[in-house]
Amino acid sequence: MAEYEDLSVYRDGYSPFAMKNVGWLGASRGVPIVGAPVADRLVDRLAQEARMPRSLTLGSHDCDFCSDEDGRIGNGEIHVYSADQAVVFSAPLLDLHYVTRHGYTPPPAFLKPWPPSLRIP
Repeated sequence: MAEYEDLSVYRDGYSPFAMKNVGWLGASRGVPIVGAPVADRLVDRLAQEARMPRSLTLGSHDCDFCSDEDGRIGNGEIHVYSADQAVVFSAPLLDLHYVTRHGYTPPPAFLKPWPPSLRIP
């Protein structure tokens, strides 16, 4: 799978929105763990977003960090607006797996509350 630094400019395909990468992890960069575990409400929101993937691909990507057959695969993206709605974050479907299984902590800009229309009730 492609690896990008968190909050780098999204350049994979066409988007009419300013997009930034979040959670495009791989073996060469490792898993950024920068604080406390991610709040349950964000995990729930990632799970909700993963049920509505965008930018689906024909292939799939395995988790680079799982050495067993329990490793997850992904084939699309999660798109989430920033709190001020100025940027759309693009994360791989594997982000939920990275957070729950490998302790990945997304950057603070991604963890800020999402706009009311996108917030978990």
